[in-house]
Amino acid sequence: MDKILILRYQNIITGNLFSESISKDINLSESNALINAIKRQDEFRHYKSEYKFIFSKEDNDGCFGILLKKGTANVGTSYNSKGVVKEKINDWHGLPFYIYYKTQLIFIQEIKKLIKVDTLCRLLSNIDLKEQSTNNYKTVVEPIIEPGNFWPIVNNADGICELKVELAGPNLFGATKKANVLLKELKEVYNQEKFTFKLENENAKLNIPNNEFINSCLDQAESGGGSWELLALFRKKKTRVKSYDKAATMSVETIENIETLQSLKSRLIEKVKQIDDLLLKNLNKTQNRD
Repeated sequence: MDKILILRYQNIITGNLFSESISKDINLSESNALINAIKRQDEFRHYKSEYKFIFSKEDNDGCFGILLKKGTANVGTSYNSKGVVKEKINDWHGLPFYIYYKTQLIFIQEIKKLIKVDTLCRLLSNIDLKEQSTNNYKTVVEPIIEPGNFWPIVNNADGICELKVELAGPNLFGATKKANVLLKELKEVYNQEKFTFKLENENAKLNIPNNEFINSCLDQAESGGGSWELLALFRKKKTRVKSYDKAATMSVETIENIETLQSLKSRLIEKVKQIDDLLLKNLNKTQNRD
């Protein structure tokens, strides 16, 4: 069995009163720097690694493709005056993916030893930054997080040393949440792309109330709108737990190639509905509290 990682991409408008935003005339769900790079089959570097996109096909719902990462493979040995020399060739490893435009979800094969979740999100967020800057938007990619992991950690820990929450936005997926309302208010003043807050207590006596604001931030982050991080004390040992460690996945049969993923489209669309239903439930819960 293989696993498919579920991410969400968002396009945060960065233009303000002093800059004319070009992005308002662009459907950023279907035509942003990331999507355009896929369709152009761009090659690019991220840190010391080389990557390239392979575009497969597009339909009314989204597009299929492959993210390739360059590696090397040993193909034999030869000899020179210094002794044995290993012969190597380029070896590209592929991660098939499907992008669903409407709610901006990315389904991509998960191979942790090839690329970690946080690295993958940074990579996809930083595609063609020049285009993003020119059109006054910033593409942010974050994982959908499996709900129900945060509070058990808090409640079962011997103490909490640190809480860090980072939210992208405001975004379209949390329009009625209190966290998103705050982000909108801050956006009007500061024109921020991300909002981060960090609470610390070196003695592991940090109090995290199970209140409306904290839960709103968690809902926002776990729906692909950011991330959370805890530094907790367990048996006198400090342990850091990140929401990236709890990224949502779905198990499928072995993905041999892009055609295998394409054959699973109906299951991917069903997963989209499940994610949307959960998000709607969280929004309604927030509205009822209001």
